[in-house]
Amino acid sequence: MDLVDGTAPLANDDHNLATLFDLKAAELVPKLRTDAEYKSKRIDWHDAVKPGCKLRALHDQSEDDYTRYLEECAELGIKPVDKVVFITRSYSNEEQGMLADYMPYKVYQSQKRWLDKAKSRPEYKFNRRRYNKAYYEQHKDEINARRRKKTS
Repeated sequence: MDLVDGTAPLANDDHNLATLFDLKAAELVPKLRTDAEYKSKRIDWHDAVKPGCKLRALHDQSEDDYTRYLEECAELGIKPVDKVVFITRSYSNEEQGMLADYMPYKVYQSQKRWLDKAKSRPEYKFNRRRYNKAYYEQHKDEINARRRKKTS
């Protein structure tokens, strides 16, 4: 692979001193983000209201922090530590306990229960659909009014 100097002029004449970097569109050039910009995009886990949202926000924050740590290590040529060591060094005991308790599959447990019932009793799925259809027919006007209100 050949390296090209982006700051060198493309032509030798004195009137056209355009470089390779001058020809590249400004919106395509990657820009570095400052720590303030990075942290402003992220939701702090303390601000979340529900316990599940707190766990999810803390988990996302730890994933982002570890990814940034790996990028910085690659940039500086340092051998990174594994994620467990990084979390024990970077987070408090409370946060470490919360990260240990994080289980993303709990979000889907209600769906899993429904699928288990549907597999064990084939009539459950049919009866559930019949109940949902009857409920919709009975409350159709209210449901459609709520939908229209949300979209407007």
